[in-house]
Amino acid sequence: MMGGAAIDHGQQGPRGSRDVLRLAILATHPIQYHAPWYRGLAKDGRLQIKVFFCHQTTPEQQASAGFGVPFEWDVPLLEGYEHEFLKNVAAHPRTSSFSGLDVPDIRESLRKGAFDAVLVNGWHYKAAWQTIWASKRLGLPVLTRGDSHLHTPRSCLKNWVKEMSYPLMLRAFDGFLYVGRWSRDYYLHYGVPRSRIFHVAHVIDEASFLPRTESLRAERNALRKEWNLPNEAIVFLVVG
Repeated sequence: MMGGAAIDHGQQGPRGSRDVLRLAILATHPIQYHAPWYRGLAKDGRLQIKVFFCHQTTPEQQASAGFGVPFEWDVPLLEGYEHEFLKNVAAHPRTSSFSGLDVPDIRESLRKGAFDAVLVNGWHYKAAWQTIWASKRLGLPVLTRGDSHLHTPRSCLKNWVKEMSYPLMLRAFDGFLYVGRWSRDYYLHYGVPRSRIFHVAHVIDEASFLPRTESLRAERNALRKEWNLPNEAIVFLVVG
């Protein structure tokens, strides 16, 4: 996953002399489907990771993000990996606007951490670009990961602006981690070389789901009867 320019760059300096590479990850805020991935990376041992969060969302901000009601997640989002909340100096801290995440201290945090590379989740917020420029000044390779794709309806003007600007803008990154085929096609469309694109899919928290599956196995037939599902039918559940 960390091949290509990222590893080569790290091995040129004193940081790369370590057996285990240190990866800084910039995230907008704790996200429920990212936490298992962070824990898995930390447990694997081939990387030392530290996640820098720009913001801690409130229950009300969770509601405005599309869930409709204020709430707190009932699963651990910060356990099992090293993390730090950066000081967000935005006048109106939030994840829904470019200027809502403003973390000028990120350069000093990266410098103190003696990292080998930096991973930025997306680039649609100010803190991402603060991190990109700080990494460049420190000589650190920058990776990006996201799920942007070409299938979102956009105006002709917006498409034209992206076609003109994105091939140049994406040169700021040394590596691209795609979560699926649409994500990969997005990078290729804007001229990213295949050699710099790596597959890093979204994950699920098996440790959470499997025990619940086993605990309900004895109730399988009763549950199927309740939902009018034949015992031998293959059933797909989508929650989204």
